[in-house]
Formats: sequence, structure tokens, C-alpha cells
Amino acid sequence: MFDKHQNEHSSCARTLSEGQLLDEISWFEARLNAIGGNGDCAYEKALARSYEQAVSSHRERLASLRRVNN
Repeated sequence: MFDKHQNEHSSCARTLSEGQLLDEISWFEARLNAIGGNGDCAYEKALARSYEQAVSSHRERLASLRRVNN
């Protein structure tokens, strides 16, 4: 799911729709659940932090998008 949206936009500043943001949030959250939130090794812990940051960023973008559209 995430790769599909990543590849659709070649520029660094992607503009995602509300649905795309929700899809990506779901993807990151599923990956976090798969590695148990914090992970067992340094790699998984770093990956979990990265995913948590992405979820936070996407939620902020989603809130901003909803404010603009309402």
C-alpha cells in the first residue's frame, strides 16, 4: 500500500489525499503491531520509532487537510 503511494509521486513534497493518508497510517500501524511496538532488537526499535514518527506526521497532515477542507 505504502509503496504504491510513494511511487505515484516523484517529488519529495507529496500531496496525499485524506484516503491515502488514512491508508498509510493503517499500514504503519499494522507494521508496528507486527513488530510489537518497540521491537526486540536495535533495528526493530529504530524501525518502530521511525514508524511512530511517520504516523504522527501523517496524523498532523490529515488534521491540516481536514481543517482546510472544512
